[in-house]
Amino acid sequence: MDMTYVLAMLVAPPLDFPPSMFARFFILLGASCTAGFGSVTLQQADSFWKFDGAASGAASNAQIVDFTGNHTASNATRLSWNTSVPATSPAGGAPQDTLGRALSFDPFVTVVGAGTADDTTAAATFQVANGTVSGNFSVLTRAMWDGPVLGADGVTPNDVPGNYWLMNNGLGGNGIGFLFGLLGNADGQTARLAYYTSAGGSFTGTRTSTSTLAITKGVWYDIGMVVDMGDGNAATPADNSVTFYLHGPGGLQTQTVTGMYISDATTTAPSSTLTVGSESGGVGTSNQRKSFDGSLDYLAMFDESLTQAEVQAIFAAPEPGRALLLGLGLAGMLLRRRRA
Repeated sequence: MDMTYVLAMLVAPPLDFPPSMFARFFILLGASCTAGFGSVTLQQADSFWKFDGAASGAASNAQIVDFTGNHTASNATRLSWNTSVPATSPAGGAPQDTLGRALSFDPFVTVVGAGTADDTTAAATFQVANGTVSGNFSVLTRAMWDGPVLGADGVTPNDVPGNYWLMNNGLGGNGIGFLFGLLGNADGQTARLAYYTSAGGSFTGTRTSTSTLAITKGVWYDIGMVVDMGDGNAATPADNSVTFYLHGPGGLQTQTVTGMYISDATTTAPSSTLTVGSESGGVGTSNQRKSFDGSLDYLAMFDESLTQAEVQAIFAAPEPGRALLLGLGLAGMLLRRRRA
């Protein structure tokens, strides 16, 4: 439908516009508003956190709500609410809640050793039991990175360059699972999207894929990663792929990496624990140091490999609640004009 015609009808509908025509018009308007956004939406994800649990202050387990109703957060630590989310994302999508909130992750180096083993970091995380994905999957988020984890003086970086994981999908001592996040560059100002998995139960053959897609701290991005197992055959790793998506101020960038054998054994069983914000929670000198310092507007996990068109559609789609409110508001405007 021509949106110029839609707007003209809203501003000055014909005086003889009958109710039946109004109903047909509103159906067409809804179709027009949703057309082009792809067949997959955030509401169809296996897990979808909009991160709109509160307006300010510390974030609790009860406020970190999975809108699919599938999962409950636990062990929320060093999390708070960020109300400074831009009204429009780089890809054109609205924030995933009506007030533009995001979940802020605030890890902290409690003992500074300038990136040595003396560093003790309090990770910022929450966990979800039975919240992981396996096999073919996709992870989408809107994120802003605040840079390397800092110490008490505010200037001492922890592990530069280092890994800053957005999520740990069940990776543990058995070597099964994967990590998704960032690998920082030596400048402490930029980082690249990265994926890490094992050789299916053994850390002797790890498989790491670090993209060339770079983000700059303090800037919001639409970020995605899609893993496709292909035929799941170790003899044909070219059929397996990891595709990174990054939509920033300069537009959409993508990068696909092949040649890594990926199977259910190199991802994880869905019964494992998902950790968001770091490789490990709590306070320590090991994987806690690999914490993400920044904010997430939303996080969605799909137990399927999305196409590029579907990823781009989700990046650009408005928040569904807003679309509904817009439609109701337009209907109200039209009815008021008819009464007048």
